[in-house]
Amino acid sequence: MSKAGHLNGLFFPIILKIVVKFAALVIAASFWLSVLAGSFGEILEKRKS
Repeated sequence: MSKAGHLNGLFFPIILKIVVKFAALVIAASFWLSVLAGSFGEILEKRKS
């Protein structure tokens, strides 16, 4: 039982770090996508007028 608990204690922080990094990447990617889409939309609007 203590061995399984030790493994859990070892792996959980690693999994947590991966999840946090992945979430940060997803948030950053969606942020940049919205920024790029916004600037791209502005360029298209300027071309139309």
